[in-house]
Amino acid sequence: MRTSSKYRWLLLCPVALALSTLLASAQQPAAAKHVRNFGQVNAALFRGGEPSSVGIEELGAMGVKTVIDLRQHGAETETEKKAAEKLGMKYVNFPLAELSAPTKAQVDELLAMLSRSDIGPVFIHCRRGKDRTGTIIACYRIQHDHWTNTRALAEAQSYGMSLFERGMRAYIAHFHPTPALENSLQAAAARP
Repeated sequence: MRTSSKYRWLLLCPVALALSTLLASAQQPAAAKHVRNFGQVNAALFRGGEPSSVGIEELGAMGVKTVIDLRQHGAETETEKKAAEKLGMKYVNFPLAELSAPTKAQVDELLAMLSRSDIGPVFIHCRRGKDRTGTIIACYRIQHDHWTNTRALAEAQSYGMSLFERGMRAYIAHFHPTPALENSLQAAAARP
């Protein structure tokens, strides 16, 4: 009996993976075909991977006003900045390390930025829209949407967060909302 249960688990893993992939693709609005791993968090917040030049145009057509790029500064970020600004969008480069968890100060600053109604709608991204973006959006979900850490981590995984990103996964699992930030988020939500 025990052996067959073990094998059933092995058979269910690929099914669960396929379902999570379908769920992630179902979350992708048709308006952002040229932004990999695109998703809509809410009416004023979108997430994804590095947008192509056509992707930047799609974001502009969707009404995005601010692009927050979590990649390290370089030629690609400069090109994206020029393309975004040409379309009237504000571009913010806020580099996070690729292979380690962000600091609490970085997360708090990004969450405060995401809560500002005067800069939205916002598109936040890293290279693939999986790990750094997944971490920040998971923390946003916990802080702003009052999700459990488990639910926020599951969403990050549905967007492809790597099994090797143990630091980021642990950060999400142990993230606690910041009370002062919570008050500013509530105040921002109450503004017209």
